[in-house]
Amino acid sequence: MSQDADARYGLELDVLDEDKLSFRLNRIRHRGPVLTDFEALRQKADAVVDNITYLDDRLRLVEQDEVQQAILLRSETPLTPAEGVEYLEVRLTQDGVSEIGNRRYNREHTETTPGDMVLSHRQLERLGQDLQQLK
Repeated sequence: MSQDADARYGLELDVLDEDKLSFRLNRIRHRGPVLTDFEALRQKADAVVDNITYLDDRLRLVEQDEVQQAILLRSETPLTPAEGVEYLEVRLTQDGVSEIGNRRYNREHTETTPGDMVLSHRQLERLGQDLQQLK
């Protein structure tokens, strides 16, 4: 995916590494249109769950916060290595911002830290297209 494609789909990428086939990313951010109300945000969250099924795991709704005007989605079945839990997290806000990243919870240190994720160029382009279309 070229820088032009990043701009075309409004994606901001925290790229850790890139090769001919894929990106290793820390975070993906997309700025879409401001949503009219919290119900529109709920509908967008439902559309993300229904349409973005090609990442590491299917997503499910875990939190709705009308005060913060945000919805949090996470992996339906997170990975559970011995030291903790790893999951994909998507945060959607009414101001049109979507943030996607992996998170790791360490049981021993009881802390959550960002993790990296690998997406093919095609997956990333498709994600950009889908986020542009979901309003």
